[in-house]
Amino acid sequence: MKRGRSTAFPAPEAFALTSSADPDEIAEELEALATRTQLPHFVKLAKAARQPGPGQRSAERVDRARQRNDALRRLAAFYPGSRRRQCVDILALLRRYEEGAWRLHDSKLTAMPTRYGGTAFEEAFR
Repeated sequence: MKRGRSTAFPAPEAFALTSSADPDEIAEELEALATRTQLPHFVKLAKAARQPGPGQRSAERVDRARQRNDALRRLAAFYPGSRRRQCVDILALLRRYEEGAWRLHDSKLTAMPTRYGGTAFEEAFR
C-alpha cells in the first residue's frame, strides 16, 4: 500500500496561522473546507476558532478594558503631577463619589446631572 497524500479531497488553500490571526478569518477558512470536503469536523473547528482560547480575551472584554482605560486617561487630565499622584487623586475622587453622591442619589438617575459637565465627576458618573 502506497503512503502519501490522499487525492479524495482537494487540498486546502494555504493561509498563515499566527497569534494575530483573525479568529473570524480562520473560522471562514474552516467553514469553506467543510463545504468543499463535506467533513463535519471542520464545522466544529470553525465554531471553536471563534471562541477565545485560554489566556485570550474576548473582543467584548478588550473593548470594555479600552473604554475603562480611556475614561481613566480623561480623569487623569484633571489632576496635575506624577502618574502616582494622579492615581491617588483619582482613587480618592472615586471613593468619595461612590460613598457620597452615587450612593445617595446619582445611582438612581438615568441621565448625568448637568452640573457635572466638564468636571471630573462627569467621568465618575459614567
